[in-house]
Amino acid sequence: MNLTDQQIDQIAEDLDSGMLCFVHKETSEVESFTSEDDPLFDKEAWQEIIDKVKNNREDYLEFSPMDSHEAFEVMENFALSLNDEKQKSKLIKILDRPKPFANFKSEVEESDFKKDWDEFEKKANVKWVEKQIEYYDRL
Repeated sequence: MNLTDQQIDQIAEDLDSGMLCFVHKETSEVESFTSEDDPLFDKEAWQEIIDKVKNNREDYLEFSPMDSHEAFEVMENFALSLNDEKQKSKLIKILDRPKPFANFKSEVEESDFKKDWDEFEKKANVKWVEKQIEYYDRL
């Protein structure tokens, strides 16, 4: 499968935002749309793409988002990568308490290292997509 860096970034970003992502096996065209389970789902806005993928499902490869275990590992790895021992300790404690995802996000959003987190998370999401590409290439 020959995807450009831009396409890989697009898939990673779309998956991170909760979209469903598919790549046409022959053309490598990326198709993404919001899930029908999304409370903001607008059927009219996505119907053409949904029909295109669903009516030709065998022509597409589906990309999946990280499950909660992998996403937790990304947050943990970020916390461990910090040089600031106080912040590192704070994030690790947050990850050990109830609601680690919400509390981690809240802490990072208010921090001086938000930009670092955004870059770290983006790289992790891109690696996740690249692993799926490698898997499909082996099939």
